Amino acid sequence: MPRFLGRFLKNHRATLTALALGIAHAFTFAPWGSDWLELLVLTGFAGLLLSAIGQHAQQHGHAHRRPPPGPFRLGLLFGIGWFTAGIGWVYISMHHYGGVAAPLAALATLLFATYLALYPALGAWLCSRLCRRQLDATRHLSAWRFILAFGGAITLAELARGWVLTGFPWLGIGYAHVEGALAGLAPIGGVYLITLGAALTAASLAVAAHRLLAHLRHVRRNSLDTPENLRPQRNLRTSRAASALPCLLAALGVMVVGGALRTKQWSHPTGKSISVSLLQGNVPQQMKFDPGPAALARQQYLEMIEANPADLVLLPETAWTTRWEATEPALQRRLHRFLASTHSTVALGLPRFVQVHENNPRGAQASRFTGAPTEAHDSEASEAVSDTPPPPPVWQVSNSVEVFTADTLPDPLTADTQHTPVRYHYDKRHLVPFGEFIPEGFHWFMTLMNIPLGDQARGPAQQPLLPISSQRIGFNICYEDIFGEELLSQVKGTRNGKGTYTGGATILANLTNLGWFGNSHALPQHLQIARMRALETARPIIRATNTGMTAVISARGIVQIRLRPHETGTLKATLQGHTGLTPYVRLGGNAPVLGLSLAMLAIGTLPSRLRWPGAAAHRKRRHRRP
Repeated sequence: MPRFLGRFLKNHRATLTALALGIAHAFTFAPWGSDWLELLVLTGFAGLLLSAIGQHAQQHGHAHRRPPPGPFRLGLLFGIGWFTAGIGWVYISMHHYGGVAAPLAALATLLFATYLALYPALGAWLCSRLCRRQLDATRHLSAWRFILAFGGAITLAELARGWVLTGFPWLGIGYAHVEGALAGLAPIGGVYLITLGAALTAASLAVAAHRLLAHLRHVRRNSLDTPENLRPQRNLRTSRAASALPCLLAALGVMVVGGALRTKQWSHPTGKSISVSLLQGNVPQQMKFDPGPAALARQQYLEMIEANPADLVLLPETAWTTRWEATEPALQRRLHRFLASTHSTVALGLPRFVQVHENNPRGAQASRFTGAPTEAHDSEASEAVSDTPPPPPVWQVSNSVEVFTADTLPDPLTADTQHTPVRYHYDKRHLVPFGEFIPEGFHWFMTLMNIPLGDQARGPAQQPLLPISSQRIGFNICYEDIFGEELLSQVKGTRNGKGTYTGGATILANLTNLGWFGNSHALPQHLQIARMRALETARPIIRATNTGMTAVISARGIVQIRLRPHETGTLKATLQGHTGLTPYVRLGGNAPVLGLSLAMLAIGTLPSRLRWPGAAAHRKRRHRRP
């Protein structure tokens, strides 16, 4: 090895290790990794941070030594490796489908990963800051202080990543444990309680490993001790080795609790089973918004609908790329005949275009459902605005699910166009920045991209459920299901006078189009996220996707059946809804975990020794004892 390379590796060993651990951390999620591997990588990062804190104590008073890498830099490099390797599919969406030049798309992906890396970096800095306060005051760092500070800071950083700037909690630490022992914590406190449990376990293992390594180094250094000083050295070695045992027991305790909770049944079946047909059209993304291929895709989907009748036929997000009113009349008639003959319910992902007016006249309000301004009740106001010409109409677009039944889709040839039946629909409420809405100040960037429907309307927070037979379906679209807290209102239902909740969703349905990301690991990662939502809510989940992963997930987070990605097909299943609320749903989401994380950080700020009158005299008497 060249001398300069060896010197570089020696001087930057810690930073390169942090980057390598971050890259390895990305491979602990679907489709490659596992929960034990994630714990191993997180333990390595905690150990790296613990060593950096210890080097800070040794550096104190020795200004001539080379300063150790700061915890913020270690956390930043760990995060850059984590997110660059984990969400590299962002490059595919921008370059292959958004039309952004390859160098600019690569730079934007790296900048996005760097932004996400700020959160673990801030978590590492906060943990180090709390621990260094004790080191500067007492020259000693207790194990419990580091364990609590690491667990609280990392969890707080993950909570912030899921909230700041509308949030992007993709690849959250807890998702790697969807099949592990810690998965039992999901019904109690959601994915962030799993994150807290994993961080506490990793910190405990890191402290135990640190103390055992110190014990081994001490044994090696004192292997030639004389018999005169062998006994005190043996006592010292024994105390170092024994001090690792409580940390190992703490890590084991967290795993045992999670494993025990995983066996508990949090919900039970309710009502009659319903049949579902989940359609996966596998329409190439570059063809979806081309008028000719889009018309062929609608024809293909309608043929799949006609061939697969069920109580609920579920199509993917934006299976239709045009509003229903602009659909070919022949296709409308065919769907009407299908619904009338089979009594099926078809849930179709499409954009809903609502006609509104800019600068609405005083006394008129835009209706999201009919697109027509409602008449003002004030006659004077009506007379005042009647003389002025109406402003030019504009269209408001929402990413939606529209539901068709035999009652709500009359025959287009005989229907009264003036009295169109009101159909159930769900409008997406948590939009994707730069994909579905443009943040203020970034319109210049979106002009470089060729993404249709780039600035959409947001659906209301509370939307009704879809009743089918004795089941109630709660919808969400695309990456809305990574915000588990926002789905709880659908599951909880309404509270009656007796203090119990009724009328909540018994089945959750997700419509997704991940065609933007090609044949990448975004597809299995999203399925892993959906499994976590099933664990948190104890509800079965059905997913209809354009390119994958179309699947049925049980209320215990197990994938019962799924289609292979990037294939055209229909997934048929019989599904029974579940009722019963988990503690996570009852408590309303992430607030308890937030409070617990803050409490751990607050404990980390407590003084190392409580002082009381006579404490100094008591310590002196203790030291005088033979």
